[in-house]
Amino acid sequence: MKYAWWFMDQNPEDGVEIFVRSPRAKEMDSNVILDKLEAYGNNSVRIYLEYLVVNRKSEEPEHHTRLACSYIHDVQLEIERSPNGAMQQLVDEYKRCTNPSNVNENEMTFVSYLGTRYVTSNLVRARISLIRLLQRSPLYDPKTLLEEMAKAGVLDIEMAIVYGRMKRHEEALRILIHDLGDFVGAETYCVTNGQNTGAIPEIQENGVSQTSTSTVVKEDAVPIPLSAERIIERRCLFSMLLKTYLGIEDR
Repeated sequence: MKYAWWFMDQNPEDGVEIFVRSPRAKEMDSNVILDKLEAYGNNSVRIYLEYLVVNRKSEEPEHHTRLACSYIHDVQLEIERSPNGAMQQLVDEYKRCTNPSNVNENEMTFVSYLGTRYVTSNLVRARISLIRLLQRSPLYDPKTLLEEMAKAGVLDIEMAIVYGRMKRHEEALRILIHDLGDFVGAETYCVTNGQNTGAIPEIQENGVSQTSTSTVVKEDAVPIPLSAERIIERRCLFSMLLKTYLGIEDR
């Protein structure tokens, strides 16, 4: 272990691989390692947390929450590096390439639109990593993430996903409809009882994203049986969606 921390001092990005690839990796105290890695910056922390959550399938809520916070930090850094208005520009471009008056012609959610920008934008790459974790993990602490997002900037779709986990459905739908103009994402949200806003792009090794733009969500949907309670919740969600649509006329 002493050699590992010495190597971290010399080269943090390569040094963290020792804790990930070592034959003794599973025997190490992950929380102790994480606390020490904080001194070496967000990149080292993120790499180790990805190892815990993705490779070792950690079920510790703290690991999932800390990984999400690490992704939020990455997004914040990319926002600071990007030209002013870069986040709003993504929303404006999405609205221009969709036709809200005909949902049948427009099957692209805001999340799938981001996939089309993956290759050309570091900001989008950082956001997709965060969105993927937010939609697929049931273990992070939503309240903590909302607080971190408020510091990072206007993370609209990301906040909508977290609101869904907190069952703050009206706020989530308001973001999807009024802020993003993502009508397909809003309907997907209701169909999945607030668990999903659209299929997440799968990025190949060559950096090309493949996204199903269908409103029928597959790999990102949480397969929960439709109990009577969930059927009632879904009806309530579509009622909220209708009210939100009607609210567009009042704005």
